[in-house]
Amino acid sequence: MGGYISSLEGFDPWRVYYFLGMFINMLLLPVSVLLAVLFFSRRTSFPWLFIGMLGASLVGDLVLAYFEHTIPDREDSSIHGSEVAKGVIRIMIWGSYMVVSQRVKATFTTRRKEPQVATPALPVVE
Repeated sequence: MGGYISSLEGFDPWRVYYFLGMFINMLLLPVSVLLAVLFFSRRTSFPWLFIGMLGASLVGDLVLAYFEHTIPDREDSSIHGSEVAKGVIRIMIWGSYMVVSQRVKATFTTRRKEPQVATPALPVVE
């Protein structure tokens, strides 16, 4: 893919790289707000959604690292390599804590309320 990108005239791969990074972060922003709401309301879905967001962040870092690797004439840097490694370690530590910890199970106990269905009064048959 690096050869294809370098053959495009007037194409700035760094501009696409930064746009892609902003796009990924903008996708994760609403999830972060939802996580804050779930955290403070102590919902049972918080730990799993938190793990999912860590996974989505790791996938975003992998995409950016791959795209950076395909950019021609770049300085060799392992910034995204270290971000990917941090993401894997983050998922291993926080994921196992959220799944196994008794404190997490005791804290996040609020479940979604079931919708109350009004049952119609049945006529009395005599």
